[in-house]
Amino acid sequence: MSVMNKALSQLANTQKSSLEQIEKAQVTPVKSRPVWVWVTAGFGLSLTVGGWAVSQQADVIQNQQLLAQPLAVEALAVPQSVEVQQPSPTQKNNQLAVTVYHSAPVEMSEEKVVEKDVVPAKPVAPVVTEKKTSQPKPVLLAGNTTALVTNSSVETSSSGTVVVEQVEMSPEKLADKAISRANKSMEANDFQNAVNAYREALRYTPDNEEVRKKLAALYYGKGDVRKAFELLQRGIEINLDGESLRIALTKFLVKENQSEAALSPLVHLPPSATTEYLSLRAALAQKSKQNQIALESYQKLIEKEPGNARWWLGLAIQQERSFLLDEAKISYQNALTKVGVSNQSQAFIRDRLKVLNQLQETNSGN
Repeated sequence: MSVMNKALSQLANTQKSSLEQIEKAQVTPVKSRPVWVWVTAGFGLSLTVGGWAVSQQADVIQNQQLLAQPLAVEALAVPQSVEVQQPSPTQKNNQLAVTVYHSAPVEMSEEKVVEKDVVPAKPVAPVVTEKKTSQPKPVLLAGNTTALVTNSSVETSSSGTVVVEQVEMSPEKLADKAISRANKSMEANDFQNAVNAYREALRYTPDNEEVRKKLAALYYGKGDVRKAFELLQRGIEINLDGESLRIALTKFLVKENQSEAALSPLVHLPPSATTEYLSLRAALAQKSKQNQIALESYQKLIEKEPGNARWWLGLAIQQERSFLLDEAKISYQNALTKVGVSNQSQAFIRDRLKVLNQLQETNSGN
């Protein structure tokens, strides 16, 4: 222990002697600047940085205004690369992007401007891109045409362009379309639509006797006899020398068992009456004992068909009723020599010839 303590004592003496040789350093105090200098410098620096940030924001807003214009420029020369200044690091990140829409057209020299649909601009980065616009497709508009009756039709071409045309339609063409609809309705047993279509056709062509007969037949088949008769009578008034409507009205009256009234449409004798018209007229006149009308009708029939035995027989009967005995005898004899009468009619003719011969002998004996 004594050795250890001795060594420690020597070491402490040695370190004490070394510390006594160190001298105190003389440091000159540093002069400090006043606080107002630092405040002024900081305020000036903040103004400078704020002005630079505002100028950068104005550039961004101007670029957004150019992108939001409702006009697209065709063939606009754009540089390959555009340097865009980055926003200042001191700019606040929580600022809202403002979208400015400017509707005034941009004046550009020696450039072709094409109007396009306006699309609201979205906040985007100020990057200039090239836009290509297609030429608008022409739209063909129909010219104003003057016509009696016009029918509009709309067609779509293969390119998607709508073309409106006005086609001139004559009353005959419109009537044909109505008749076609009526025929289709008849095939489908649609009575009401057929009647409406035929009536429409008559409005366009009131002198169409075939349509009038079909419409009258529809009314008659439905049981509306009076309307069918009136419809035919109006057609007869339009064409006095027409035969088809007179024959149709006569046949309807015969079906209604009105024999005397059935002759009234046939009293008029057209200039060039057909065989059908004359034969019906002669038969009805003979049945209703209208001898003069029947005689006239059979004479016309003989002129048209001199080889028909039926007409000779009818003429002979009417001549006998009119006390034209000599003419009646000749007509009976012609009826026997012609083709067209039955055996019963031939027996009737022979009996009438015997009676006429007896009458002539009696008259000559007196």
